[in-house]
Amino acid sequence: MKSNRVKNIVIFLLVILLIYQTVRLWFMDISNHNLFSTFLPNTLELSNVNIEQPFHCPYRVIYNPGSGEFKITYQGIKDKIKLYGFYDILKSPQALSFEESGPIDLSNALERRSFIYQYNFTMDTGLFLSSFGKTKRNELSRFDSFDTIIISPDREIINTVTIYFIDSENNMSYKYSSVIKNSLYEQVNSYLDEGNDFSGMLYESSALKKWPIFSENVFYPKWGESGFEYSPLEISNPYFNSNGKEDFVNIRQQTYVFFDNPVINNSSPFPDTGETQGFLYSDNGQKAVRYYLQNKHMLEYTNFGDFSSYKKTTVCEDYNSAIRFVENDPYIINDFYLSSYAPEDNQTVFYFDYAINDFKIEVSNQMDIAHHIEVTVENGMVVSYKKLVLNYSGLKPLGSITTTCEELVMDLQKNEQEGLVIENIELVYIATAKNGQEAFDNLYLNWGVKPFGKNVTITRPA
Repeated sequence: MKSNRVKNIVIFLLVILLIYQTVRLWFMDISNHNLFSTFLPNTLELSNVNIEQPFHCPYRVIYNPGSGEFKITYQGIKDKIKLYGFYDILKSPQALSFEESGPIDLSNALERRSFIYQYNFTMDTGLFLSSFGKTKRNELSRFDSFDTIIISPDREIINTVTIYFIDSENNMSYKYSSVIKNSLYEQVNSYLDEGNDFSGMLYESSALKKWPIFSENVFYPKWGESGFEYSPLEISNPYFNSNGKEDFVNIRQQTYVFFDNPVINNSSPFPDTGETQGFLYSDNGQKAVRYYLQNKHMLEYTNFGDFSSYKKTTVCEDYNSAIRFVENDPYIINDFYLSSYAPEDNQTVFYFDYAINDFKIEVSNQMDIAHHIEVTVENGMVVSYKKLVLNYSGLKPLGSITTTCEELVMDLQKNEQEGLVIENIELVYIATAKNGQEAFDNLYLNWGVKPFGKNVTITRPA
């Protein structure tokens, strides 16, 4: 009898425990099933875990077979830097032997077979090494920053590569050499010989062509008399409902991933009076999401928590938090790259943009956000996340470019200004959007020209 009573008590306690765990799972701790919250509470613990797209990942790779013609890719960079030896060669800076430095003269470097890795911003040398897990700068202490790395296997000295660090801002080049394993040497040479990962448009170097209108080396596009065919882009908004409209209830469901407990998610149009500018979704506490209407096509997540007392994190650790947040957004489907970053007090803001078909997509100055994605991180925690809610896909090759770079430059010199000096020229898609209730226009390539010393970009239809 006493034994049965003990059993009943145990069973009763187990039932209570089961009910508690069920309630806790579904209501008190639902964040464990949330795409963002699965890693956000553990950001500080995960700061040193390898991520797929590390801070040292360049935004594009240029294939140089040594023929004077180049090819550029923005796709799959995080995989290419492993295949082409970038990571294995540079992860041990103590193995680099300094040879010489001086003003930039790329004529010799670009005549050699090489892979060229470029950043869209000036890379801090210390942060670059920190992203590899290195604290000592060793031979790389000779310079504070750079924007381009050239790695060229030596044809004459087996198992040796030459590495150039290019600091365009200060017009300096730093040359190193390194002896690497034979297997790695053969691997780099194999990819350079094949060049199978690169297709599409050819480019020439203004440094090799000695074109004086450019203030620094620029890889500009070229093609034959028949022009160049490419894919226009189709724009879609993943927050539209099946009727192609921005629906209050539909968007609310798509914001659940931002909240620890979407069951208590509250929502309302904003502002309270006048014409509705967007939808506000919140948990009545720490987090809120705003979806903006009226041709803005923008979503903004805010975490109002106070993280000032958290352990101080580095830029690289903050970047890891930012990249995880973006990678866990199920509505980001295009390849993106780090366009720039800006440390601000105890926070760091990271700006990301998209690339497709080996061309960048830039945001029109008519939009309310300068980049496709903007992430603000404080001590390892994402406190703000803004994005254009636009996705892009290529259409069949219907666009054609016939105006050459040379013709464009002549036209600019004639109609814009004499004595024009160009810092950069490239073909880009420019993202614009119509009212949310209308269909989007397809995007076609445009020429983007940045005059030297001016904070403006001249655009022309391609």
